[in-house]
Amino acid sequence: MAVADHSSLERSRPRRRPRLHVPSGFQVVLVLVGLAVAAAVVIPMVRLALWSWDEYGTGIPSYYWSDVFTDPVMQPIIVDTAILVTVSSFLATLVAAILAWLNERTDASIGAAGRVIPLIPFLMPAIALPLGWLFLASPNAGALNVLIRGALDGVGISLESGPLDVYSWQGLIFLYTVFLCGFGYLVISSSMRNLDSGLEEAATLSGAGPLRILFFIVLPALRPALITAFLMCLIVAVAMVSVPITIGTGANIHILSVIIVDLVANRTPPAYGQAFLLGILMLVPVLLAWALQRRSAARGRFAVIGGRASMGAHVRLGPWRRAVGRAIFLVYAFVAVVLPVLGLAYVAGVEFWSNTWPESWSPVGNVREALEDEVIRGAMRTSILLGIVTAVALVVVSQILSYGQRVFPGLGHLVDGLTKTPAVIAHVLLATALLVALGGPPFRLGGSVWLLFLAYFIFFVPFATVMTTGAQHEIGRDVVEAAKLSRASDSRTLLSVVTPLTRPALIGAFLLMFVLVSGETNGSLILASTDQPVVGFVMLDLYNFASYPKVASFALLITLVNLAAIAGFMLLLSGRGPGRRR
Repeated sequence: MAVADHSSLERSRPRRRPRLHVPSGFQVVLVLVGLAVAAAVVIPMVRLALWSWDEYGTGIPSYYWSDVFTDPVMQPIIVDTAILVTVSSFLATLVAAILAWLNERTDASIGAAGRVIPLIPFLMPAIALPLGWLFLASPNAGALNVLIRGALDGVGISLESGPLDVYSWQGLIFLYTVFLCGFGYLVISSSMRNLDSGLEEAATLSGAGPLRILFFIVLPALRPALITAFLMCLIVAVAMVSVPITIGTGANIHILSVIIVDLVANRTPPAYGQAFLLGILMLVPVLLAWALQRRSAARGRFAVIGGRASMGAHVRLGPWRRAVGRAIFLVYAFVAVVLPVLGLAYVAGVEFWSNTWPESWSPVGNVREALEDEVIRGAMRTSILLGIVTAVALVVVSQILSYGQRVFPGLGHLVDGLTKTPAVIAHVLLATALLVALGGPPFRLGGSVWLLFLAYFIFFVPFATVMTTGAQHEIGRDVVEAAKLSRASDSRTLLSVVTPLTRPALIGAFLLMFVLVSGETNGSLILASTDQPVVGFVMLDLYNFASYPKVASFALLITLVNLAAIAGFMLLLSGRGPGRRR
């Protein structure tokens, strides 16, 4: 009997080779995009950190102790900054929650208009809002003060200044709150729409009134969204320069972000190392709020939002409460848009801004002068072009990243986390890092449009991904799975299925990014130059040189351009252009 030669059988049997997971083309693109965004943030920050180390070395702790925490000049700046950003972020979150509740959950809703009104301030350049209120409520020459003093003179009461004073703590907090409210509304309104209406119905049956339902039922149920909204408001508030540089300086209230801009833009040579060390302090409140958000989510002590539709289950406020609720929307629109635009229009129509009411008013001459100014025209061209190009890039990249989270949850969330890193770093600090890393040799991008494009992209990619991710979450899993079963590739599913279904949200994201980029001020003060001017940079320059009628005319022009551009883009992107068939 022959004995089988097992060794020969083993050699003749085909060996199974371990399968190697070959990443798809979409996965490769996903990883490359995430790494590119992360590298664009990390490398400049490391370069700036090394610059700081070269300047201070082991003396960094003593710098913090002697020149920051025990410095009688820096101490009030840090305290004032902490108070301002915390209080205004809290108030903005509260106001946004009330507006979202009124419009999404009560019969005081005014529908689509209610969803748009909190976002209207985004149509104006960031510096236009404080300038408009400055022209209205400046203690001596503010238009409202001039009118009020004239009325009081008629009844025998004489005032030399005031009674309104935008150069105050109240003025600063008010303007911060109005500007931040839109960011909080974006977060809270979507969660409010998905809240299970059974919570409010049960509270109503128990005899609870509308305010009790709002503060003891709805807001606690939305605690994660409220904390996220507070975090977003805090990030924007910490980095804000437009309001404190126009109002805070006049009020003798100095804020950390303005100090950093001064160290980089107005010092010769620029104090990059000192700006970096001060900028690190701006991360502290953001990280504390982020830790609070994580802790709250981990505890899970909040109501779970169910899948019950909320349509038709609005809380009935009654006639007079409904009127008050709708009046709140009108008051917000009035103080956030109507009054500042009126302030800009008032100064745009006078020859000199003074404390006497003008005998004649016409904005034609000042608007024509602004249009004929080559610097202003160049700034408008550059900002609009950057707004369009950067908004397109942001929407495309964000759509890819958001889809990556759906089809590759592990890898997608890692990449999404990398792209969210710019959100926790103040724009002025990021702009400084980009200028240090890319402004000099070998890249020599300082003052170029390419550096502005890169900076704007990094600034706003976290916001764009939030919008596209939210839009894709509204698509059911069965839709994507059906495309997969039909053997469609990831890229084909994204282009042919997901993108058409999310088209309205993508259009909204593009318009918001366009407006934010074209009116950006914080990073522009550091990265723009007289050779490559942009809107925010030129407007602040005109304000510093007291060219008030011209800067007011410029702000009005930009607001009108934004309105016209948004209307045109909506017409074109919605497929209703003149060349489209119905």
